[in-house]
Amino acid sequence: MNFNLLNSNSPIMDQMVFFHNHVMMLMISIIVSIMLMMFNFMKKFNTKMIFINHYMEIMWTTVPIMILILMCMPF
Repeated sequence: MNFNLLNSNSPIMDQMVFFHNHVMMLMISIIVSIMLMMFNFMKKFNTKMIFINHYMEIMWTTVPIMILILMCMPF
């Protein structure tokens, strides 16, 4: 599978390629972290965690916000 874009001939396309690479790395890191969290959750599953888990709720709301901020920041 080739997820790269074609070679660029303009500065705008260079920026688009950079943005594409940035977003792809961000998506890969998100997928890997979710897989690790799921693995850890399955490994030590406890029914108490379902009802009382404020930490998970906080993470559930702040992580997407941080991801959106990282995607919008120019580098």
